[in-house]
Order: sequence, then C-alpha cells, then structure tokens
Amino acid sequence: MRGQRNTDKNIRKYITINDMSLWEYIDKIMELDEYKNSFNKVINKALYYGLPIFYNSLFKSYDNTSLEENEKNINEINEELLNSIIKLLKEIILNATINKSILCSLFEIKGLELEGYQIDSKKYRNGVFRDTPDYLLNYEAKVLRDIRK
Repeated sequence: MRGQRNTDKNIRKYITINDMSLWEYIDKIMELDEYKNSFNKVINKALYYGLPIFYNSLFKSYDNTSLEENEKNINEINEELLNSIIKLLKEIILNATINKSILCSLFEIKGLELEGYQIDSKKYRNGVFRDTPDYLLNYEAKVLRDIRK
C-alpha cells in the first residue's frame, strides 16, 4: 500500500483523458440538466458504474461450475446450429440430385426421339425412362420427411 490514505473530501485529484470518444460521452452526459454544471458528478457516477466491472475483470476469480455451465450452453447451441446446417446441406444435395436426374431423363428421351423412337408419355411418367417428374416428386417428399425427423 502507499501509506496512510487521506480521505478528506476536499482533496483534488487530476485526471487526463486522452481518448476523444470518452470526451464525447462526457459532453453528451453533461448536456443533461442533472449533470449540467458538475464534471465531478459525471466522473463519480462513471466510476460508480464502471469501477466494479473493471475491478472484477482484474481480480475476481470465476468458479469452475459457472464456466462448465457456459461451456455446456455453448455446446448445445453449437450442436443445434450444426443440426440445422446438416439438414440444409441434405436438402441442397437432394435438390442437386433431382436436377441431375431430370436432366438425365430429358437427355435420354431426347436421344431416343432423335433415334426415331416414339416416346410413350405414360411410360415416361411411370418411370420407365430413368427418373420421371412424378417419381422425383415422391422421392423428394420422402427424403424431406426423413430429413425433418
């Protein structure tokens, strides 16, 4: 310690504030009627609110149980987020697969038409020519149900 402390209320201490953003806060607060004529009142109130926080950040030790609780909560949030991401990725993969299947089916049918074959629309819709739009709709609905489980 620095020796005996003088606690007389008439002691003057001087501070230097170099950060202009802090001065902006002080100036704005001093526009209020309650603080209009008292710089000391502003600084003392700021110390009242901020000094305990500053002190605790320097000296207060935290118990392991609260840290473990916070870690558990973070892990739960991360797990929930990961599950959401996995579901979205499965939907993206499903959509890409369906798009590829539709393109393959259309390509195959166009190839058959160019070779002179007559394409039966009932056979096409029933899935004879690879994946069909009706088949894909059923497949998509099934996979989306599975993803949302």
